[in-house]
Amino acid sequence: SIPNETNQPGQSPPTVSLLSPPPNSVFTNQMVTIRGTASDDVDVARVVYRLQGPLEIATGTTNWAVSLSPAPGINTVTVESIDWDGNRSTTAGVTFLYVAQVPLALEIRGSGQVVGGFNGKKLQVGNYYTLTAIPAAGWIFHSWTGTFTSNVPAITFLVPTNATNISLTAKFVTEPMPRLTGTYQ
Repeated sequence: SIPNETNQPGQSPPTVSLLSPPPNSVFTNQMVTIRGTASDDVDVARVVYRLQGPLEIATGTTNWAVSLSPAPGINTVTVESIDWDGNRSTTAGVTFLYVAQVPLALEIRGSGQVVGGFNGKKLQVGNYYTLTAIPAAGWIFHSWTGTFTSNVPAITFLVPTNATNISLTAKFVTEPMPRLTGTYQ
């Protein structure tokens, strides 16, 4: 008997599947590794993936992996396997959220406080934050310096996508006009 051409070795498309991460995972400040398997009736030539931009080649074939540094926000990675005859699998994909965070270093010069409670905390890239400088008695607010500058006590800023850290200094100076006390007639 003559074998059916669609069952000939190398004629069936390969398959590809994703093992990790689970859909809708959240990653923060780390490399993201996508893992999976691929198979074919003869042999898998390569596994390719896309995360915005051109197709790239994954590491491995029947057991493959991809390490990524994604952009902040929602990301979707698609993968497919290709056999030696050029047959392609159906596309598989996974969507995840990548949250980039940067530390805030806050310094106070003079006498006063900063309301906002973010000192030493990590700020999420792409989010807005507001800090307010409140002078102590006998002092006035002078300025914000550092990553962002301002001459008003309340500063609102957007953490840029290319930031590696945020550094701000709230500067207070003694009040130039002392307050008068007592009773005057």
